[in-house]
Amino acid sequence: MKYYKQEVPDFNKTGEKKSYFRTERYSNISSEYLFRRMGMPGSGLSEEAMYAAVRIIRNTLIHYLALGHTVTIDGLGSFRIALGLSKGKEMEATDDDSDETKRNAQSVEVKKVIFKVDRGFLDDLNDNVVLERSETRKIKSPGTSEEERLQMALNYLESHPFFHAKEYAELTGLSLTSARYELRKFVADEASGLGTSGKGTHIVYVKR
Repeated sequence: MKYYKQEVPDFNKTGEKKSYFRTERYSNISSEYLFRRMGMPGSGLSEEAMYAAVRIIRNTLIHYLALGHTVTIDGLGSFRIALGLSKGKEMEATDDDSDETKRNAQSVEVKKVIFKVDRGFLDDLNDNVVLERSETRKIKSPGTSEEERLQMALNYLESHPFFHAKEYAELTGLSLTSARYELRKFVADEASGLGTSGKGTHIVYVKR
């Protein structure tokens, strides 16, 4: 497996230089392909049985996670949920028995499932990985400040109802990863004037 060192320019002039190690992009292995490989002659497993097992594990995970448990699968890792407020809801400081607290409870939802990989899984993975380093890559500085890029986004929204992270990356010259990071930073700051609409992979950026 090939990997490379990616150097990120100091966009905000903090004096800090950051770099990350990343793997080259490879294809996505689908369930169909994976199960077909696992179900090779002599394995004693059929694709139908594996699909059924995954459905059972999925539904059982949902059941116990929904009850607040952490679920550990030996050799693989542990799952637990993280909560947050639903889109457009605000936390209110109230007494426990008030109607406002009840409304808050109804506004809380599962925001993500946190998976912590089993240490043995990581050790076995490292034993099987053969790494080959490729050339260092640098993300080019867009030549604009963070404030200027925010203004570019707001100006864009003067004539467009919304934009995606990819469009922001193209507009500013940032990488898609840096664009997403910067947009999250803007959205977290109410004074930026930038907000979001939608959920998950369907998030778009709008005027707050």
